[in-house]
Amino acid sequence: MGMITPPCCAIFSLAGVVFLGIMGLVLDSSPIYVKGVPDPEASRDTCYKGAGLYGATFLISVALLIKEKVKRKDSLDDDYAGFGDDGKAGLISNRTGAYGYGS
Repeated sequence: MGMITPPCCAIFSLAGVVFLGIMGLVLDSSPIYVKGVPDPEASRDTCYKGAGLYGATFLISVALLIKEKVKRKDSLDDDYAGFGDDGKAGLISNRTGAYGYGS
């Protein structure tokens, strides 16, 4: 899975939750403003179910984003595993002397 997939899914899922939630509220409060709907109650329920599915997709996308962030942090920690407690990259104190430079 590419790194672009979870953020893209999260954005579109959030838009779906908002849009279908608003449509469900409109169908609930004043269905006269939505033309061509023969059964406003059934359509309202369908909108809420769709918003719930988009919400589940949004939560899965956010979980994948968090997982990827933790995975990236762990790989960075592994990259710097050779560093000592003092922040030096495993350098010996007389490194220049080992190559014949310095004292």
